[in-house]
Amino acid sequence: MTTVNWRRVITFITITYAINWGAIGAMRLAGIPFKGPAAVVAAVLYMLVPALVAFVLMRAWGVSAPEYGVEVPRRWELVLAPLAPIVIAVLGVGVAVLLGFGEFDPSGLPMVERLQALGQEDIAERAAEELGKLPVNAVLLALLVAPIAGFTINGLLAFGEELGWRGLLQQELAPLGFARASALIGAIWGLWHAPLILLGHNFPDHPRLGVFVMIVACTVLGIIFSWLALRAQTVIAAAVAHGTLNAVAGASSMAISGGDQIEILILGYAGIVAMIPLAIAALIWRPKLTRYETP
Repeated sequence: MTTVNWRRVITFITITYAINWGAIGAMRLAGIPFKGPAAVVAAVLYMLVPALVAFVLMRAWGVSAPEYGVEVPRRWELVLAPLAPIVIAVLGVGVAVLLGFGEFDPSGLPMVERLQALGQEDIAERAAEELGKLPVNAVLLALLVAPIAGFTINGLLAFGEELGWRGLLQQELAPLGFARASALIGAIWGLWHAPLILLGHNFPDHPRLGVFVMIVACTVLGIIFSWLALRAQTVIAAAVAHGTLNAVAGASSMAISGGDQIEILILGYAGIVAMIPLAIAALIWRPKLTRYETP
């Protein structure tokens, strides 16, 4: 196929957005606050919708799982999937410090300070106690265990998103070429987060600005995730990278004293700057294939 099947693309986006945005709207109308256990459950369910929609459409369209990149990993590029987010996290901390957003403090105590600032004294006290019991530095430990999360529970949850973004959309938009398809998918992915961001997720002090920042971050990050998926020829690579990214998302909060969340987080200003070199490299050394090969 040499042209985009826009009917499929629009159908997937419309149904996914309608379910996700509609569910958050219903939650608000019901007066359910987006915090605590309710927020955790809502966020997890939110992540699963793109994959559920993709599975239903695959059956309706007669598309096999391998056509959308659901393949057992066989290429060495899979090892890059957990490494890329860790590189971004480390570079992001450096960028945040260099730009003056905060001061470098790898003790993990900045996270305790943030919990105290939020009035969560009990949680902060327990966190401080746990930091003292750790056998290694807290930030280093977070970076070391992140790939484990990426290959297990975090990666499984991230697959709930990635089958839609770097699976269905990556294949259907392949005729646009790697750069345009990956950037467009990233922007769609970023906008999809809008209801959660407006409710205070990620950037609680900047809900409206946060929507724009998330779109930019996901557009840049989407290029990297698409590169990983296409080089490894499996959407599982994107899920592992996504899961690992979620696991290291708090590293900057643990390693930087001061600074606003929108400045220091991996999906904030510092993280976007850190992602750009990797995205540029992905655009220069593009995957040989712009779509998934099937037997």
